[in-house]
Amino acid sequence: MDKWRDEKIAMFSYHLKTMLENGISLVESVQMITSQQIIPKKEGNLLIQMIQTGESFSAALQAIRLPAIFCAFIKAAEHHGDVLFALKQCHRYYLSRSKWFRKLKQVTFYPFFIFCSLCIGLIFLSLVILPTFSELFQSFSFELPYTTKLVFTLSRIFPYIFLFGFILLLFCIFGRRNPRFQLVMKRIPIITTYYRYRYTQYLSLQLGSFMTAGVPMLSTISLLEQVTPWPDLCKYLESTKRKLIHGATLSNIVQENSSTLLPIFSQTVILGEETGKLGEMLVQLSTTTEEWLTERLERWMAYLEPILTLSIGLIMAVVVISLFLPMFGLIQAVQ
Repeated sequence: MDKWRDEKIAMFSYHLKTMLENGISLVESVQMITSQQIIPKKEGNLLIQMIQTGESFSAALQAIRLPAIFCAFIKAAEHHGDVLFALKQCHRYYLSRSKWFRKLKQVTFYPFFIFCSLCIGLIFLSLVILPTFSELFQSFSFELPYTTKLVFTLSRIFPYIFLFGFILLLFCIFGRRNPRFQLVMKRIPIITTYYRYRYTQYLSLQLGSFMTAGVPMLSTISLLEQVTPWPDLCKYLESTKRKLIHGATLSNIVQENSSTLLPIFSQTVILGEETGKLGEMLVQLSTTTEEWLTERLERWMAYLEPILTLSIGLIMAVVVISLFLPMFGLIQAVQ
């Protein structure tokens, strides 16, 4: 079982932020959180030990294998000096993420159960029932309908299709954190759109936090390049840093390369540079982007269940009708 579930990380962020706000030291806060079993005892003791030996909080979090995005928020906050703000954002991020995964499970449970039952039924049909029907229909002289021929053809290869799909599903589950796999998946339009929202939200929040704290732009980009957990966003930051060194302005850079982030990011940067409130506007943009992403996910969720149910119903209808159509032809031939 995953020890760092989204709910546990959100709870850890919230309780740690609350204790630090009330003046409790970091070590004492982690000790209290560990004693309350909010985090595992082994990881909590290691965290305390590393902090007491002088390791940074972000390095200690990496040692207990917290997710890269969480460590990135904390490591960036250690440089701009507002760890409480980073913990607040982590709490919001992982709480929202846990809600959406829970809702996704609720939406997909019934269609997934029906789909698994359908797959088992199709395997039984393809191995036992359909071969018998195929031999029976071949003994008659009339021509089989096209859909029936197609069903019989697919029935012979369906077990192999099912096995390939099962292996692909396992690969997606266990290889989802692999950078190469992520690059392949990001070519899918829906997933590309999701990552554009997520990149925009992350970069707006981090960049805005650094600028509000008075950290120079070039230093900010250099640090974000080191802590950002997504390889393609790191390449974007590397390109941005190189252009900044050669004298380009941030507004010109974001306009030249607008495929990685949402268009609203470049518009916000231009307006922020003109008004002198770029940091505040970027922080606000991160909140707005998160709301937009939540709204879009809700829309996708609303479509998911009826699409899955309709697809399953269509498959079942095609199989049943394809088996009964030759019987009508047989009745006509007998008459």
